[in-house]
Formats: sequence, structure tokens, C-alpha cells
Amino acid sequence: MGGDRLPGSRRGTSSSEPGKSKRTFFATAGSGSASSSTAAAGVERERERERERERERRGSQSAQQTALMGEVEDFKTALGGARACVAQLAELARAQASSSSQVPAPGGAGAGAADTERVRLAYMARLTEVLRGNVRVRYELDIELFAQAVMPCLADSGSKDLRMAAYRLIRFALVDTAGLGVLKDEGLDWYMIKTLSRDNKHVEEKEQALKLLRAFLSLRSDSPSTSNGTSASHASSATTSSPPQAQSPLSEPLMRAFVSLADSSEDLLRLAALETLAELALADIDLVCLSGGMKVLLGALQEGGAEIGPALAGVFLYLIDRPRTRGYFRLGCDLESVFSVFSEVYGTRQSISVPRLRACSKTISSMLRTWSGLLYFSLQDRRAIATLVNTLRIPIPESREVLIEFFFELLRIRPPRWHGEFLQGRRLTLYGRGTVLPSKQPTPAPEPLNTKLSLADQFVALLVSIFIEAGLLDALAVIVQEKGGDEAVVRRAALLLDETLQIVSRVLPGRVSSAILSLPALFAMATSFRDGDKRNTGINSLSSLDSLDRNRLRLQAQPQTNRNRSNSVDDAVRRGQRQAEQTRKTMAAAVDDKTFAAMIVDTQVPTSRDSAKWNADLLMEVMDGALSSSKRLEEVLKTSKFCRRLLPFYHPFAHRFSDLRRTKPNERWVRLGCRFLRVLMSHPEGQRMLTEDKFLLELMECFAQLDPFNGAPASDPIFSKKRVEDTLTYGYFEMLGTLSQYHEGIELLQRFRIFTAFYHLSELKSREDLIKGMIEHLDYSRDGHPRIVLSKALTSSYKHIRMYATEHLGKLIQASDEPHEWTLRLLLTQLYDPAVEVCEQAVYYLQEACQSSEVLQMVVRMRPTLEHLGELGHPLLLRFMSNQAGFRYLREARYVDREMDGWFQERNLQYVIQVEAFLAKALGKDSTEDYIESDFDGIAPPHFYGEMAKTELGCQIIHEKGHFAEFAQVIRQHGLEDEDRELIMKLKSVLWAVGNIGSHHFGFQFIEEEDILQNIIDIAEQSAVLSVRGTAYFVLGLLSCTSEGAEILYEYGWEATRTPLGEPTGICLPLVQGEKMERFLDIPLWEPPPRIYLEPRMLRPPTTPLEKDVLLAIANLGNSMTANTASRTLARLKTRHHRLFSSITLLYRVLHLISTHSYRFSVRKYVLDLFEVRLDPKTIAALRKAQASLQDVGAPLPATVPAAKPRDSLRARGRTRSISDDEDLVSLEGDQDEEDEEPGAPRERLEPKIKVSGFGGEVWDERTP
Repeated sequence: MGGDRLPGSRRGTSSSEPGKSKRTFFATAGSGSASSSTAAAGVERERERERERERERRGSQSAQQTALMGEVEDFKTALGGARACVAQLAELARAQASSSSQVPAPGGAGAGAADTERVRLAYMARLTEVLRGNVRVRYELDIELFAQAVMPCLADSGSKDLRMAAYRLIRFALVDTAGLGVLKDEGLDWYMIKTLSRDNKHVEEKEQALKLLRAFLSLRSDSPSTSNGTSASHASSATTSSPPQAQSPLSEPLMRAFVSLADSSEDLLRLAALETLAELALADIDLVCLSGGMKVLLGALQEGGAEIGPALAGVFLYLIDRPRTRGYFRLGCDLESVFSVFSEVYGTRQSISVPRLRACSKTISSMLRTWSGLLYFSLQDRRAIATLVNTLRIPIPESREVLIEFFFELLRIRPPRWHGEFLQGRRLTLYGRGTVLPSKQPTPAPEPLNTKLSLADQFVALLVSIFIEAGLLDALAVIVQEKGGDEAVVRRAALLLDETLQIVSRVLPGRVSSAILSLPALFAMATSFRDGDKRNTGINSLSSLDSLDRNRLRLQAQPQTNRNRSNSVDDAVRRGQRQAEQTRKTMAAAVDDKTFAAMIVDTQVPTSRDSAKWNADLLMEVMDGALSSSKRLEEVLKTSKFCRRLLPFYHPFAHRFSDLRRTKPNERWVRLGCRFLRVLMSHPEGQRMLTEDKFLLELMECFAQLDPFNGAPASDPIFSKKRVEDTLTYGYFEMLGTLSQYHEGIELLQRFRIFTAFYHLSELKSREDLIKGMIEHLDYSRDGHPRIVLSKALTSSYKHIRMYATEHLGKLIQASDEPHEWTLRLLLTQLYDPAVEVCEQAVYYLQEACQSSEVLQMVVRMRPTLEHLGELGHPLLLRFMSNQAGFRYLREARYVDREMDGWFQERNLQYVIQVEAFLAKALGKDSTEDYIESDFDGIAPPHFYGEMAKTELGCQIIHEKGHFAEFAQVIRQHGLEDEDRELIMKLKSVLWAVGNIGSHHFGFQFIEEEDILQNIIDIAEQSAVLSVRGTAYFVLGLLSCTSEGAEILYEYGWEATRTPLGEPTGICLPLVQGEKMERFLDIPLWEPPPRIYLEPRMLRPPTTPLEKDVLLAIANLGNSMTANTASRTLARLKTRHHRLFSSITLLYRVLHLISTHSYRFSVRKYVLDLFEVRLDPKTIAALRKAQASLQDVGAPLPATVPAAKPRDSLRARGRTRSISDDEDLVSLEGDQDEEDEEPGAPRERLEPKIKVSGFGGEVWDERTP
């Protein structure tokens, strides 16, 4: 009742609700002739219940208010606790600072420091948990007080655990760049530089520092200006010609320390550092380049690490997509270095690292399967691609094998099933042939014939044309013709050559493919009568390719039709096998009486009850042949014990058939039972025999053992889960399915109440095996109980049963030659299932079925409601729009207008992300075998405007709305945009919308009216954004889907691929012979961004010769030629002048030097370990003081020197230099001009001597006087 409910529950109604009077009526009138006092008591009880409900309602409101107040109290409590922890940490920091200035008592300093550290760790751990659980507290903390309390914990005097906890606490406390600036003022950069320079013994501390550095990237900025930690010189490096790029709140000193860590191959955190450095390159490429980070990333890419290589490749591809960031790469030097892994194996004396070759091939493949990578490497007359192809000519089996696998993956070639036999040297003419097999063991399935071309095929068409022009077929022909080479490599090359030719014939235009398929090189060898060996080699190569083609045609599947045609192109041997099988059955049925009697006796069934002695093969032959005659069957039933002894063998309670183990040889008894029942159902005497026999009666009793409506189940039922899994008991479902194929069989199942047992068993939760057995084997060709059983399983109360039933229903629809209304209605019912997984399954199968126009019209006539599915039903609704009746239905439901506005405003942009992600998935698989189960087969996802353009009514609405005119205006105005990312994204969305509209006959009229075809071609040939070029290329392929589109595109220099019947396939390429292909692949050579020389701020010169010697020696450590001498000099100076390395001024000079120049990790650690100065708040204050006294405030700003124009070294145009060059030259010597010197203390400006040498000559730049 009401008193048993929880407070706040809303069961029941109030006194003003209609249900109240009804309940009062039944409460009072139900007593019949009860006295008036009883009625009054009932009314009083009802009023008491109403008062109870009111108290519950008020209690619920009070509980909500209490919960809200509790949240406020929790925040206040957490904030108070956090402030208390900060105050305690600040007090401990002040106490430590005061105690460090006093002389400690002997013996008590160590114990006191340890206790203080434990207390600090406890407070920081508590504060960290508070900040993790209450984000609001982070915004309420006083960051200045927090910095004063926590920063002393990073001092060198503390343990690594203390510093690790401090870094972790700072990471959870930071919320914006303003707070980070406060921490930087307290020396956070110097602490992190020192931490990042430690060895692997402090890996946990370095890990926390690295996590903190990564947290800097996600901080929100309160102002557009740079953070306090970013140097002014770096802030001034942004070019004015491009939009400002989001800069990372990292200073140059910290960045150089981090880059040295990422460059250290021995550091345990190198992979994490490289990943972070790659992210920084995306956020602030200027800072990464100026600190030498680009050189480190390119070196890691060239190493070919399988863990980091593809990720770095993705970063570089993103950077070269747009012209602004493309200038940071040197053409022919930087990204092309990964190709050198294959070319450098020639002539090497070291062992070839096959794992490295495979890793580099994966990286190269991932780069070439994107528009940025393909167009970038196609520059300079496809020199990089030609280099890769020509490495196939190098006679090294390991390199060749890796490259051949690389091309299989790159061109999306799925090797045929018989490729293993071919590589092993077996005869392919014997594959798939053999003796006549039973129907349950068919010959190997033929290869599927893929007739649909997709966006992925369109990309592969361009890819294969580029590689063929680079000499791929000639290089493979060299391997095939090679004598004495590795036989396995030769066969792989032959298979790759044949598969490539298959791709050419399928995706390239006929004029181009015919020239390629002629194989002029091989035919020239085969007709070379002067050289017999050469001629034999050419003939053998052509013969091998011809054999592959003939066997492929023999083993490929033909397009499925509704019926088997007599003139099918099936293999002649397979047709002969079917004819032989049919002849054998006819002859078996035509045996004489004596032979038939002998066959019955030879089966051993009439003479023995032991099934082990029965001849199962002969029994199968008798069932298929002799007993197929009704006369013979009637004779056997009346005069022989054959049937009456065979049928009891299958009685469940006889434990003969039902106890046989479930093995492969024993499965023949299940097939025999099904054929025996089929024979009995073909004759009235056999049907009468089944009616009088106990076979079906015992089966019903076996099912009753599990029926929950028949009392307690049996202890060891026949259909127990273990017996169904381990014995032939499962075969009874196949036999019952055989009976359900006959009208008389269904009557028998009804008579013995088998269907009633099925209805009851379908409610068992833990016996899905029985339910699957029923659903899978019943025949649904007749209306009746089998369909009711299926519908009951579809509406079961258990989700896993509904999912299996939905899947089976979908397969029934797929296997049906013609649509059936009852199956579609059942599938539409599953769209309203409460489980999302079941709805997804139903949508999938319904979408597959609606590819047929007949099914689509039938579904539309049923007028299903799909709006409740949301995004799940969106593809299905788009499918409806392609039909005139479906479009009218959706328009009446106001779906068209609502979705059209949504697509015009937002969904077009989402479509770009979706299709690019799908294409990356289709083209970026690590294994070609994964394409079989891929969710996306490369076909463009359905587009709303594209589906509308399939009907005249849809095109009329597009014209009335004026959307296409706006799309055309965007293409005209922003077609060549290369800076604004939002405009680029909008341009891509508009291009996809225009392409999908123009891919249909009615929609192409919009293209002609607006006359924007030339604009789209200009985008494909001239856009500086490579991904936009790729989008325009795909759009031109969509526009070529119609005959008129293909004809007009040919006039503009783009040729469409057609089927043998002349229908366009949706693939369009620029004319190979001419300037169209070169214009599409060409990218104007770029100029690197202006060279920014980050000159260090002028420091006052050293006052003593010893300081000069120390600085000069440290500068020489950056040069591998002078490093050993410099290290010996430093060791000697430290031995003789020990106190010199305790100077804060000299320490700042050294920190300034290593923070403005590139040093290796080991050198930085060695330099920092030279100084006997502990980093603590006092040292930080002294460093700031030294900085103020040594910095030259009046020094000029860094000079911006224009870099040399990019020049092609192999074309005698010099060397393209970019900011990614890491010049490890140290500026230590040199003077300013005399007229610029100020009176007083002299100042030095130390300049390097730069020498730039190349193929075009040598240029000396003397910067020193």
C-alpha cells in the first residue's frame, strides 16, 4: 500500500484525478449490504491515504531541495578543505625556507626533513583527490598562494616522489593560461627543464612532467595574446599573411629540453614524447620547427618504427595538405627519406632488417592512400614513386617480397582463394575439381564477382595509373622473366602482375586499358626470334598470365539470377558431375525386382537390429534411388520389415540414435533420417505409418520433459543442453523441419501437438539452443504454425532470442527469389522492438532488401513509421526517398522539409566527416583480408540531396528552395580558398552535395543550368588544398555516372570508364595522354616561410677569461668533432676551479645557451650535472636576478631573413631549404659594429660561420668580421 512505497514515488493519483473517484466507488460499493459505519470507515481510510500521498509528495520536494543544498554544501566543504591544504603546504614551505637559513642541529635534520616530506605528500594527495572530484574548486583556488605553497616541492632537495606528486597536483589545478603564467613566474619552466634532463632512474617523475606538459595544450586562453611562457621572439614569428595559428603555452627553453628527450633513443618515454611532439606540431608548428623538433620527427619516421610511424605519417600528411604548413617541408628531402629504406639495402654488407622494411612499407602505404601523400609524392615527374617502383629491379628477395605485399595492400587486391596453390607451384586446373561429392559437401565455393565500382575503386584507378606510368608493370615483368631467382618471389610477382591487369581492365577507360593490356614489352620478347632464350622467357611469362586468367574465369562466381539457366557459363566439368549424379539416380530407380531385393538385404536392416552393422551408404543410395518409386515403397511397406525396423531406430526413448555421439561420420544418420521421412511423406502408406508409429508421440513426450507448464521437468531429459551439444539429438529438429515442408507433415505435427510444445519452449530463457533449432529448420513456405512460431520468437521477452530470430528472418528475405509480404511485415514489426540492437539488425536487413525496387514499393505501401528510430532509421528513410511513392509519403509526413533544412544548415558538414572517415577506413586497412567483413565497401553513403534528385518531384523541390543556386555561388566564390578552414569545410560539403545531385539524370540538369562544371574542374586542377582536389576528383566521378555527364566531361578532357555495354561506371580520370593528368597532379613549387633567426637576447659579456672558456667549451659540445676536447676542457676547469661551477650568473649563461641552441639529451644532462647548484626557490630568485642584470634590453628584435627559393637539386636549381633544417651552430664569437656599440662595458655578439653547399655551387656567408 501507500505506506510501503519509498518517499518521492508517484504511484496513485491525487484527489482531483479521475482515478480517485473510481477507486472510492469500488472501495465503498464492494461491501454490498455493509452498514453505514463501515462505509464511513472506508471513506476515512481513503482520506488517510490521500494525506499520506500528500506527505510523500512534500517529502519528495524536500528531498530534492536537500540534495541541491547538499551539493552546495559539498562544494563548500571541498573548497574549504582545499584551501586548508594549500595553507598547510604554504606554512610548511615557509618553515622549510626559514630552517634552511639556520644551521641545523646535528643528527636531527634528516629525521625532520623526512617527517616534513611525509606530511607534504599527505596534504598533496588529499588536495589532488579534492581537485579530481570537484572541478569547480579549481576555479576558486588562489593560484598565487597555490604557487607559493606547491612550487617549493619541486626543488632538488626533495625526493622524486615529492616532485612527482607536485607535478600531478599542478596538472589537476591548472585551468587556464593565466594560472600557468603565475606558475612560470615561480620557475616552473626551469624545474621541468631539470626534470626532463634526468636519466631513466627518474622515469616516474619525468612521466608526470610529460603529462603536465601535455596538459598545457588543453588550457583555455583568456586573451588572444600569448602566454607568459612564450617568448616574445616566438610570438613575433607568426606571419602576417595568414590567419593567426593557435600557439602552445610552451616557452622555447622548455621546448628544446622536451625535443632533446624525444630525440634520445635510450629514454623509456621516447614514444610518448614523440607522440606529444607530433601533437605540438599540429598546434604550433612554428615553435616545433624553430626548436629543432621537425628534424626529430622526420628522423623517427625514417627509422620505420611500427608503433609511431603511421601516426607521424598522419601528422605530416595533415601539414602538407594546406600551402601554409606545406612550406616547412623540403621537397625531395624530408618525407621522401622513408623511401630510402628500400633503396639503401642494395650493396649493404649488413643483414637486411625485414621488420623495418615491413614497418616502412606500412608507413608509405598509409601516406599513398591519402590525397595529400599521393599528390605530394607525384611531384617532380613522380620521382619518389618511380624510386620505389625501381627498387623491385634490385635482386634482393627480402626487399622484393615486402614490396610485392605492399602493392597487394596498396591496390586493395584481395588474393584469390587459390593463390596458395599457385604460389606452391600446383596445377590450377585441378583446383575445385574432384570426385562427385554429396550435396552436403559441395565443391569449393567460386570466387565472388564484384561488379559494383565505388569511391575506393575511383581512387585505386588514379593510383594504378600513376604507378603504371612510373614503370610498375615493367618492373614486375623483369622479376617474372628473371632466371635463377627465388621461385616464390617470381610467382608472387606474376600473381601481382595479373591482378594489376585485372584492375586495369575494370577501372581504367577502355582506350587506356587496351594499350596497357597489350603488354608490349612481353610481346616484344615473345616475338624476338633472334634470341631464343629471350623468346622462351617471354612466351612462358605470357603463358603463365593466360593460365591465371583462364582459371580465374573458371572459379569466379557468375551474377546471381532468379533461376538457373541452361546456357550458364558454369564449368563444363561441374555440369558433367550434375548430369552423372542425375543419371545415377535414374538408373538406381530403374533396377529390377531381384536387384532391389538384394539391395534391401545388403543394407542389413531386415536381418539385424544393430545399427553398427548397417550399410549407411547403401541406405542413402536406396533412399535416393529405388524408394523414390511409389510402387517400390508400397511394396517395401507391406512386405518387408525394412521400414518398421528402420523407423524405431530413431525413437528417442530407444536411446539408439539419440545416444550417438555428435561426430562428423555420425552426421550421415541425421541426413538418412531426413531422407527417410521425405520418402515416407511421398506416399499415403508412409504417412499412415508415421501416424501409427510412436516416433512423433515420443518426441512430444521429450519436449514435455522441458515444458514448464507440465510440472517439474525431468532430471535427465532427452533434449538437455548437454545432450543437444554432444549427441545427435539435435537432428530431430532437422527431421521435424523436413516434415514441415509437406502439408500432410504439418497436419501430423498439429495432431501430435508438436507446435504446442514449440510455443511453450520458446519461453525458456536458458534454452536458446532449442529455439534456434526450431527457427532454423522449420519451413515457412506455407501459412500456418511455423510462421506463428517465428513471430512468437520475434516477440520473445528475451533480447538474445529476438536478435537471433530477426537475423534468421533477414536471411530468409535475402535468400528468397521474390519478396513476400508476410516476411516484410514481420521485419517491420522488429523496428519497434524496445532493444536498440534488435532495431539496428532489422534496419540493416530492411535496407538490404530495399535495394530491390519491388521490395521498396511493397514496403512503402505498408507505410511504416520510422521517426522513432532517430539517426538509426535515417538511411532507411533516405532509401524511401528514391521512390516516387515513398517520397510523397515522407513529404506528407513533413519529413522532407524538416530534413532539407537540417541538411542545408548542418548535415552537409557532417556528411563530409562521415564520407572521409569511411574512405579512410576503406583505403586504410592493415590487411586486405579485412575488406571482406568491412562495414563500408567504398560506395558513397546516401546523401539527402542525391536521393531527392532521383525523382522529378525531388528536383522540383530543390529548385523551389533555391539550394542548388546557393551551392553554385559558393563554388564560384570560394572554389580556390586555401586558408579559412571553415570555408574549406563548407566548400567540401557543397561539392559533395552538387556531386550527388548531378549523379542522376534529373539532377544533372542543375549542373547545366548553373554552368559550374568548369569551376569544379578548376578546383580539381588548381586548388592549393590537396584534400579539396581529391573531393573535386570524387565529385567529377559522381557527375560521370550519367551518359550526358560522361560525354560533357570528355569534352573538358576527363574520360569516364564504361562497361562493355557502354554504360558509365562512375569513374572518371583526366586524359592520360596530355596535359590534363599533369595539371591535376601538379602542385606549384612553394617557398618556405621567412627564415626566423631566433638570435638570443644580447647578454653582457663574461667578465673573466674562465667564464669565456667554460662557455666556449659548452658551445663546442654541440659539435661532434670538438665534443671530446670540450668535455676534457670542462673536466679540467671543474677540477682546478671548483667554485666557478657554483656561480648563479654562470649557471644562467649556460641555461640561456642550451635553451636557445640544440643539444643532445646526454649533453644537456652532462652540462647540468657540472654545476653544484640545487634548484630551489632561492635559486630561482637568483636566476631571475641574473637574468635582469645580464639581459640586453636594448638589443634589436630578431631579424627576419627571407629563405632561398625552393630549388630542385637534380635540375641544377640549388637546394630547397626550410625552417625544418636544424642548424646546430652556436653563436659565441663575433662583435657588433663599432658604431652601434654603447660606451661602458663592451658587449659581444657571437656569430657562426655558415656554409651552404649544393649541386648548384657553393655559397659562403661570412658573418664574422
